[in-house]
Amino acid sequence: MNKDLINRLHFALSEALPGNRAHQEMISYSRPSAEIIRDLKVSPRESAVLILLYQKKGEWYFPLIKRQEYDGVHSKQIGLPGGQYEEQDESLERTSIRETNEELGVDQNKIQIVGQLSEIYIPPSNFLVKPFVAYLSEYREFIPDDVEVNKVIKTPLRDLMGYPIEKREKFVQQGNLKIQVSSFIIENEVVWGATAMMLNEFRTLLREKIY
Repeated sequence: MNKDLINRLHFALSEALPGNRAHQEMISYSRPSAEIIRDLKVSPRESAVLILLYQKKGEWYFPLIKRQEYDGVHSKQIGLPGGQYEEQDESLERTSIRETNEELGVDQNKIQIVGQLSEIYIPPSNFLVKPFVAYLSEYREFIPDDVEVNKVIKTPLRDLMGYPIEKREKFVQQGNLKIQVSSFIIENEVVWGATAMMLNEFRTLLREKIY
């Protein structure tokens, strides 16, 4: 495996992050920052997601997942693997690894954490999400969990660098209204909200520090 990208990412993630200025490009509705939520002590649900890099035929990819339809605000949305912190998790880093294993069947021992991006608060579900960046030391085909995952989108990292920011109309369950959202269109799926904000911070970091 060519680990030059990983080594440079590790260094970049240890420095000041683009955070809020990258998030602002993709914000579709008013939301308080993670810092404000922590100061208010409103007891959000702690969670973590993973941008999981892996190499296939010399090219870097990461998976996105389309969630199954269910009775909840994130039904059928595109997201990163991850989920809510549980008592058995010793850290949010561990949460991100455990949830990725459960959703995609990835060997937890093959996941190597590189660093973390800025936290994001999601008002409709009261989630405070910490995104981690990791890589797979050895790639095997994903085995998605049929209960949680409708499909896996294997996204080339080079494609993420070029996606334009598009305005699309989406239905927001909280409030029962349609709004114009800033989004990426990936494999004909609209990627918006917190996931788009995280991906935009990640690619801003890559543009400014790596490529």
